[in-house]
Amino acid sequence: MNIHQFLALGLCVVVLSACAPRSPQMNLSLEALRWQDLVRGDEERISESREATVRELAKAGLVEEAKQLARSIPNYKRGTSWAEIGIILVSQGKKEEAARLFPAPSELYRVNLKVEQDTIVARLVRSAIAAGNYEAAREMAKGMSSPEGTQALERIIKLSESPMTVNGAPVLIGTNTAAPVSKLSASLEGPKEGESGISSDRLTMEMLLAEMEGAVRVGKKEEARMLAGQIEEGLYVMKTVLRRPVYWMRLARLQMELGRSADARRSFDEGMERIRKLNPRLEFLDLAYADAVVVRAGLENPAAAAKMVADRAEEISRRDPDNPFPMPVMDEYFQVDAFATLARGAWEAGNHEQAREMWDRALALAEKNPNPRSKAIGAVQVLLSHAAVNQDLSPELRRRLNRIRKELPPEYVQLSRMNGGTR
Repeated sequence: MNIHQFLALGLCVVVLSACAPRSPQMNLSLEALRWQDLVRGDEERISESREATVRELAKAGLVEEAKQLARSIPNYKRGTSWAEIGIILVSQGKKEEAARLFPAPSELYRVNLKVEQDTIVARLVRSAIAAGNYEAAREMAKGMSSPEGTQALERIIKLSESPMTVNGAPVLIGTNTAAPVSKLSASLEGPKEGESGISSDRLTMEMLLAEMEGAVRVGKKEEARMLAGQIEEGLYVMKTVLRRPVYWMRLARLQMELGRSADARRSFDEGMERIRKLNPRLEFLDLAYADAVVVRAGLENPAAAAKMVADRAEEISRRDPDNPFPMPVMDEYFQVDAFATLARGAWEAGNHEQAREMWDRALALAEKNPNPRSKAIGAVQVLLSHAAVNQDLSPELRRRLNRIRKELPPEYVQLSRMNGGTR
């Protein structure tokens, strides 16, 4: 199904569900979907935008819509997005529903590059493991580009369904009954064809964090506590250094929700120490900040969290006054998503006025961008950020969003309409 057919399906969903009350999260996720047809001309950006929308659709409970949109993604992210739907359902405590996603349709991992194929299969298998569907995981593992890759995944599956579990959670790292991840990594990684298609440490971490979040959501505190121990030990030795702050902050937030303030403080401090060592222009750092400000508000107060957001906003937009051609630390195109992400964290930390300020800055940057595609992507990012916290746009932001739509070049909008896009 292509994006135009999917948009038509989305409109049918809207019409059929018009009589039923829908949350802002659902409304805004669907609205972001209707902006998708205006994102054109750059396959990677199109894929990133649709992938982000898939996540919010799944979080809003629109799983069928998320699945259909995932299948419309033009590159390998259609498979990894499908895996993310499963991980999100697991994080919501919906393992049975997640298990029904698998085995995933084989066309999701039919791609030309072996490394991309292996990445998709590895993520699908990990998602199926998290959902407890080991039979499907074993079937999908056959989609690896080499027998060695399949065997590596089969070892992971065997470990996951073995007696080495804690309350049903797979023990892959950091306990007395399982080898540390640093020793497991060599045997779990796939073939080295230029670069491994399996990043076992990172995928394991995302799987375990989803399991922990699901345990927290359904009140399985002891299982969540045991998973936290595995995650913490794994984070100290994992090889994917750049992403570690994101995982430390997710862990800190979940520990805080469990009422384990001392553990949350330790994870928060570890995450901040690593953030300080990284280049501030890295966009994914704002995912870490979004959770960090919520933890900071809980451990200290909303004012401390607000200062963190303000400092980060100043950091990414700062220009060198001594440079005759001053450029911000982070390109303005990426600042849009960064501000939208910071807004989400500020809102969840209780600093609603600051969140509105961040959303305003994000949309202002999108509005002044001369590229129609970038304007549309910015609109999607602001909509999805609001959806993530289940809040409607303010009247002012709504007016500005409508203005962006009206000011798109006529030929651009007409092309969208000719191809079945929204009006």
